[in-house]
Amino acid sequence: PDERARVYEEFRKSRAAEIPFALEYRIVLEDETVVWIFHRGYPFRDEEGKFVAYIGVGQEITERKNRDFELARMQAAENIRAIAADLAHNFNNLLAIIDLAAHGIARDNDNDFVIKKTQSIHYAVDRGSDIINTLLAMTSNKIIDPVYTDLNEILKETRPLISTLAGPNIQVIYDCTSLPCPLYVDKSGLSQAIINLITNSRE
Repeated sequence: PDERARVYEEFRKSRAAEIPFALEYRIVLEDETVVWIFHRGYPFRDEEGKFVAYIGVGQEITERKNRDFELARMQAAENIRAIAADLAHNFNNLLAIIDLAAHGIARDNDNDFVIKKTQSIHYAVDRGSDIINTLLAMTSNKIIDPVYTDLNEILKETRPLISTLAGPNIQVIYDCTSLPCPLYVDKSGLSQAIINLITNSRE
């Protein structure tokens, strides 16, 4: 049904011009299976050259269309991987500049407040690198291997960035359990989820 109007219109134009036609379209069988058809027709004329009818053939091409779709999907995925790799390279360069600048600021200042803030920058750079690696892993169809870790440890590692993200007007209180919180999880992904929660809460 989705193809009917298009097919009728294309056939009408060919019929009006009395020229061959070649159409690809989907049909729905009685069991509701959807298949692709390639339909080609040539004008048949009588002895006087008058158009009488079309002579042609319809061929099921579902398997070929599925291969075409899969090839297009693979090509699109390859393009995405190439774009992601290029973005990751450029973003890594930016992170390197930020990290070097933070090291320079810390080297020239012995103020505890400044040092604390530059440590947050270093951690944010590391997190940015983790995100890039995650992006590259996803676009290259690699499986991210989870590891055994503890939720309290992940919270401890993210504390510098959490305080920075929350801002000076928000007090962050940690109430971690004294019991172990073992997890088998992708640390980078979980850290990013925590950071997203903090960012959304702040906003």
